[in-house]
Amino acid sequence: MRPRDYAIIGLTHATAAIHLHIAWVLWQLKGAPDALFTLNGLGYLALAAALYVDIPVLEGRKRLVRYGLAGLAAVTIIAWVFMGERSSLGYATKAVELALIALLLAP
Repeated sequence: MRPRDYAIIGLTHATAAIHLHIAWVLWQLKGAPDALFTLNGLGYLALAAALYVDIPVLEGRKRLVRYGLAGLAAVTIIAWVFMGERSSLGYATKAVELALIALLLAP
């Protein structure tokens, strides 16, 4: 693996951890799981695994998975623009996601 791959893994896990942590906090406050944050965090982890774990069905489709992960990050940013809370954590998470998109789409 190249240094870029390690950066992609780190950024993906960072944003997944943030979203899952927010989901946990909201669960504690509301008494019910928050589906959007939970699915978002799990989606990041699943796509990172699909990108870097040897899964026979994904053989030759890593580019599609890479675009899917970039797409998830882009949709997350767009959703935050319309529904998200403007906080330092929100802005930091969006910076992580923008960096992730840049690394995923770089040649």
